This record gives sequence, structure tokens and C-alpha cells, in this order.
Amino acid sequence: MSNWINKYYSYLSIPDNWDSLNDFANWYIDNKMPIIIPKDSHVYYTELVSSYVMFKHRTFQVEMYVIKPNNGIPTPSHSHPGVDLMIFHIGGMNSMPPVGARIPILRGGEYHGGNIAQNKSGAVWLSIQQWHSVKNITSVSVHWKGETDGPEHIDMILKHRPNAYVKGNYVDSTIGEV
Repeated sequence: MSNWINKYYSYLSIPDNWDSLNDFANWYIDNKMPIIIPKDSHVYYTELVSSYVMFKHRTFQVEMYVIKPNNGIPTPSHSHPGVDLMIFHIGGMNSMPPVGARIPILRGGEYHGGNIAQNKSGAVWLSIQQWHSVKNITSVSVHWKGETDGPEHIDMILKHRPNAYVKGNYVDSTIGEV
């Protein structure tokens, strides 16, 4: 690694594990939201968002989501069985809480969505996650149960989970993973 990357990592002390998602989120934010992109990370994308895993340690990870501006696509109702997550809004204007606000923890399998993320400038948020008993930790955009954002989203899921159940716009990629 180059000297500037070594310098970047030198201040960081990563615990072996955390007791809860809340503990991990507090550690991550208190440590200036470190960016340590895993070697197996991909750009994940749908008709509505793009994301990238910014940090992963054991069963905890952080994904940065960039929501496309000027869209009127509703986020369909969906869940991520086996994954607890919280949203931390870090930029952009939309119907989400103000920048810096945390959305309370969504427990694995809890359905969410249904909002139209219509905004002029787009938005950026972090999905702070704890994966429980999931065989293949990827992205919550891949680990999906419910209606999708559209054909592009389905294609992206099938690229990472070729055995996902698909019927129309409904996908369950969690079968056999939890």
C-alpha cells in the first residue's frame, strides 16, 4: 500500500466485534466514518439508486447510497430478511429527515419502502448494517424480498444471486441465504 493509505489507516483501531448494530454505528461515526472498501465490493445499481460497500468487518458493513435526482420512481415495499439496518442521511434534499438524522433500526424481515423519492438534487445516505446468519454478504439491494425498482434492478440481483425467485416485478433473493 502507498504511504498515504498507510497513514489513513494508522489512526484506526477496529474492534474484533460489536455487541449491536447501534454500537457499530456509533463506533463508525465516532471514528470519522472510515472508508475501507472490501476487495470483493461491487457497484450495485437499480433504476433509482447506486451503492457501494464503504466498510465491512465480519457481519457489519456500511453501504453508501446515491439516489438519482429528478425521479418519480416509488421505492417499492420490500425487506431484507436476516439483515438489521439503519439509515444515516448525509446529503441532498428529499423527503428524508434532515442531514445528520438517523432513521431507527429496521429489523431483518421488516418491510419498508413505498415512498416516492422525488427530489431535484438527489440524496446520499449510508445504510449501516448487521447481517445475521446470511451466507453471502453482498448488498441490501441484492439481498431483497419484495417488488423491485424495475428490470435493471432484477438483472443486477440475478447477476449476484442467479437462483433468486422472480415472478414479474417480485424477487426473493434471500431463499437459501438465511
